[in-house]
Amino acid sequence: MVGDFNSFRSLGERRNANIDVDHRREMRRFNEFIENTKLLDILMVGRKYTWYKPNDLVMSGIDKILVSRELLDKWPNSMYYVLDKSVLDNCA
Repeated sequence: MVGDFNSFRSLGERRNANIDVDHRREMRRFNEFIENTKLLDILMVGRKYTWYKPNDLVMSGIDKILVSRELLDKWPNSMYYVLDKSVLDNCA
């Protein structure tokens, strides 16, 4: 499952953003979803954040690739590389 989930898993995936009760609840629910579906978040390399507010002060790591344990058993070194930010607010 690949996507821009507009959610984050830990406080370290956000920078310079106000983290309120709703954000913490959303973070908990997103982690519960991943745990309940038994998916794993594969390693992201290249950049820590994948979304930037237009002023580049607020950043988040909201793009994820979630895979099954079986896939990681077949390809244990799987990871995805995040490219530099372009004109858009997301990194490819």
